[in-house]
Amino acid sequence: MIRGKYSRIYIIEILFVVLIFILAYPFLKEKELNIEALSEDINKLITEDYKKGTIEDLRKIYGVSTNDIDNYIFYKSNNNMNPKEILVLNFKDVDLLKANKENISKVIDNKKSSFKDYNADAYSLLESSIFKTKGTSLIYIVSEDNKNIEKIINKQFR
Repeated sequence: MIRGKYSRIYIIEILFVVLIFILAYPFLKEKELNIEALSEDINKLITEDYKKGTIEDLRKIYGVSTNDIDNYIFYKSNNNMNPKEILVLNFKDVDLLKANKENISKVIDNKKSSFKDYNADAYSLLESSIFKTKGTSLIYIVSEDNKNIEKIINKQFR
């Protein structure tokens, strides 16, 4: 008799825990980036220092294949001596993100080492850059206003 009483309590507890996980799922799942809205918001901040980068630029600079990404935003400096850049890549899956992140990180390190002795201002800008991943998106920002741009990007995750 006691055994049956405890088994009912255990079943109720298990159902309660499962219900909590089901109800918490919308809050715990990773959010996706709304690229179209983000592009509009970033366009408002872009100055004449930047120009829109193409998918071919991404391939040449970072080695990113068009088959690996769904969407992207890429603004680079008009001047090669200026490292300013805004890069948001939305990869198709996490494995592609991980593989490309290593390559992009190596390119960033090469940029830092080339600017280190050449241009102190550009090097400090690269040192304060933001390079992170969120979900299946990679974010790289090199700008004086990188914290503000990061806030705008974070707002667009829905």
